[in-house]
Amino acid sequence: MKRLSLMAGRHIGLGVALGLMLGGCAQSPAPSRSFNDPAAMRYINDHGLRVDVEIPAKDFVTASMVIDAKTAMAAQQTSQNAANAAHGAGLAGLLVLGALHSQMGSGALERDARHEAENDAKPMASLLAGNPLDSQLQERYRQASADAGLRQAQNPIAGRLVIRPHIVLAPDRGSFSLLNEVELQDIAGSALYHARIEVFSQSFRRCGASCIDDGQLDLANVTTVLNASIDESMKVLAQDLQTQGNAGREQTIRYVINGHRHVERGQLLSSSDTYVRYRSLDGAVRSAPVKLEDSTLLPALQQVAGAPAQVVPSLQP
Repeated sequence: MKRLSLMAGRHIGLGVALGLMLGGCAQSPAPSRSFNDPAAMRYINDHGLRVDVEIPAKDFVTASMVIDAKTAMAAQQTSQNAANAAHGAGLAGLLVLGALHSQMGSGALERDARHEAENDAKPMASLLAGNPLDSQLQERYRQASADAGLRQAQNPIAGRLVIRPHIVLAPDRGSFSLLNEVELQDIAGSALYHARIEVFSQSFRRCGASCIDDGQLDLANVTTVLNASIDESMKVLAQDLQTQGNAGREQTIRYVINGHRHVERGQLLSSSDTYVRYRSLDGAVRSAPVKLEDSTLLPALQQVAGAPAQVVPSLQP
């Protein structure tokens, strides 16, 4: 059964999205406010940096909205039929259209999907809320940035690395994306670097992919997966700073992660043995613990920093 996944903050509304889909059009997510001052890495090397993690007061953990594709098409057709019937009917027609859209059409479908996503996010939010999250994340990001080779502050005259993390549960609800809004500021508060870094996690299910578990969350598993995502986020940051965002040519990037096929246009970055890294067209830098499908991409990989991305041959003709 095909399902549509709408990531909060990265996709347009369902009614518009379905309308564009039926019309054969596409719309890119809002671009990331990314920039990389050539002086950013030099500033870190000269003065070091102090990590400051800012966790949102609410909605630190959210979930992607998931909607059955067939149901979505039917809801869109209902909304379209109502729009056609109300055409030329004046104010009364608009009122009827609004009521049908909110009760039967794509508006109702989006509302129900949002409510379900909010409920799906509550278990992990509650699990993490039972721990001293602020201090734990602060220390983990600090250690991960140091391990990635970013010089730490030795005195008050240092850069400030502001990180605003956000967890978004994937459609399978057994993995997540760690979204990091990252900004490097000099001692005067001027921004030298800003980027959105998104790391797709491994599964945090208690029994792995080899069996069916009861859906309960294990704090140790979640923490391990989250820590690995934080470590990768800081490695991506260090690489982006060191290479000034240099990337390969734009191309289609395909992979399967946690049972879901992912296809988008982007620029490949030099990657590790574990993660494939790329810059998407919306400006975000993404990293996924996968191997690319298409072996024809191998010659296009640019060795900017680190090891080459691992590519597996495509099974498609």
